[in-house]
Amino acid sequence: MHRPLNTLVLLCVVLLGTSAVAVRVFPSPGVKPPSHYDYCQANLEQDSLSAHLRNSTGEGYELVQVQVLFRHGDRTPLGQIRKTPTYEDHNVWQCWADELNNYALEQPVGHIASQIEIPRIFAKVYETGKEPLRGNCGLGELTPKGVSQHNQLGAMFRELYVDQMGFLPEELNTADIFIRAGDEERLLHSAQAQLRGLYPPASAPQSQVVQMVVRDSEWDNMTPNTNGCPELAQLKNEAQKSAAYKQHADQGKQVDAMLKQQFQVSGLNKFDVVDLIRGQRCHNLTGFSVLNAEQTEQVIDWEDVDFCWFPFDQPSYRIGIGSFIGDMWQKALDAMNNENPFKWVMWSGHDSSLVPVLRAMGIFDGYWPPYASHLVWELWRKNGEYYVYLHYNGATLTTPTCSVAMCPVKEFAAGISPIIPTDIYNECVNRTQAQVFSSTSLPGWKFNI
Repeated sequence: MHRPLNTLVLLCVVLLGTSAVAVRVFPSPGVKPPSHYDYCQANLEQDSLSAHLRNSTGEGYELVQVQVLFRHGDRTPLGQIRKTPTYEDHNVWQCWADELNNYALEQPVGHIASQIEIPRIFAKVYETGKEPLRGNCGLGELTPKGVSQHNQLGAMFRELYVDQMGFLPEELNTADIFIRAGDEERLLHSAQAQLRGLYPPASAPQSQVVQMVVRDSEWDNMTPNTNGCPELAQLKNEAQKSAAYKQHADQGKQVDAMLKQQFQVSGLNKFDVVDLIRGQRCHNLTGFSVLNAEQTEQVIDWEDVDFCWFPFDQPSYRIGIGSFIGDMWQKALDAMNNENPFKWVMWSGHDSSLVPVLRAMGIFDGYWPPYASHLVWELWRKNGEYYVYLHYNGATLTTPTCSVAMCPVKEFAAGISPIIPTDIYNECVNRTQAQVFSSTSLPGWKFNI
């Protein structure tokens, strides 16, 4: 059971223009997640989505485009605590060196398996005693379990959008697909695994080159990027001067003192501690023997709140994640205007990609996105009008500006327009140059299609 921190309630505020304000409350520490929530694995239940697709097509809607923003699959921890005066980590993490053969040949269940000839395999092996984690894994590396999660997710999409809908062809046509990923191996590998589930190698008529678009980290906008946007760093600094954050920081000092006492070392990173705890749980490994259940939940509770803290308002959404939402919207515009449209768009990111997008759009449920979490953005057409349908980890979503799931595109646009910057570079230099605008003022927005 989580230990409540009753002195802090964090509001995730989403400003949608000057006339509407939607408030999402991050679940207070101590609130038990719903029974279906599993941090280690996003929900892959597809019955409701299958029914939605059948019903929509039966009502005369035509699917035009699907975009998927997803978190990478299961990974190894980002940090380590190998040994302290009171604790020594004996957990062993196994990644590619022993299991590359199995996972290179793995095919999703229900599809024809193919034999892949691999005459030679190179395996990176850490020198014993000099590895970041015991075993053969690096820090933050996609595990075989993470590969399997995205294989399964891709296979689910194949059943829905290829087998059931016939929206995508049986065989991969690279002209239909756009993939963008953060420039990190676990993001690139997750996208590869998901596409392999959607289109197993057996379905490819010949060797193909699939491009995955990346950006240099200074230009990446799939997560709030203070390096590329100095003004965002300033907003974050101002947020941390608030009385509420100072109270949260004081509670963090209490957690630091507890960790120092239990591990007998100072300076432990609370995120690393929580990340290790979750990794241990996801792989059924031995937990921290020096922390009891209450202490474990105390540090998790604090980090849950800290993760949700920033960005949290319209100015920070605009320069923190708004340009990426604008990239997603541009892909929909291209499809509506029939300008180099892609039928299937994949965005491979982090939990820190999903949370800001969901919060900025007013649809965040408040729970840390599990591995392989996925926000699906469908674009539909009926009688010349366009509609957007959203679902997240199998659950249908409605935005604050739209009362129905099959949302008319103009109503959907009214919700996202205040958070898409007109000139991200100027706004990142000086927020006083930011412009408040209506949806009709965005360059390239055409609705009379």
